[in-house]
Amino acid sequence: MKYGKSSQAKLDTCDIRIQRVMDLALSWGLIDISVIYGERKPPEQFHIFTKGRERAQHTGKAQKFDSLRTINTNGEFPDWDGLWHIKDRSKVVTFKDGFVNLSTHNNSPSLAVDAAPFIAGRVRYGNTEMELKQVLIMAGIIQAAFKVLNIEFTWGGNWDGDGEPLSDQTFQDLLHFQVPKEIA
Repeated sequence: MKYGKSSQAKLDTCDIRIQRVMDLALSWGLIDISVIYGERKPPEQFHIFTKGRERAQHTGKAQKFDSLRTINTNGEFPDWDGLWHIKDRSKVVTFKDGFVNLSTHNNSPSLAVDAAPFIAGRVRYGNTEMELKQVLIMAGIIQAAFKVLNIEFTWGGNWDGDGEPLSDQTFQDLLHFQVPKEIA
């Protein structure tokens, strides 16, 4: 197996440790993998941040900005007055806006990768019970590759690293894997 052109291009934006892990996981031939995201530029991150959220309505009063505020590339606030509020938590993809609160995807090279199983010509995001099983199998394979290569990582299905995936996580990102920033 080998990555398709789009997946390979996205993987190429990732830290070399992630590239090594993902190449090993795919080389085992147990499941085909599609790379959904590597590095994300701030506007792309912000677009993803808005999923499941809505802008606060302008009340005519000054509103306090908290950690969910964001700025555009010119250092100005975008076209909204107030906070982004979660409207549908099931659609929230990230809590990082790409400008003020950076994601591990916002590094160059990216310290994170989002990957999904590619089965029968389709990317499987875990939207059905069968797809969820496929995602968990893929996640296990990728975690095994991290372990074999002795590379420290965090998986979005077990943020706290306690070995209890899913059950005790307040936010699940089953397609997400990240490595810590290397200290020079």
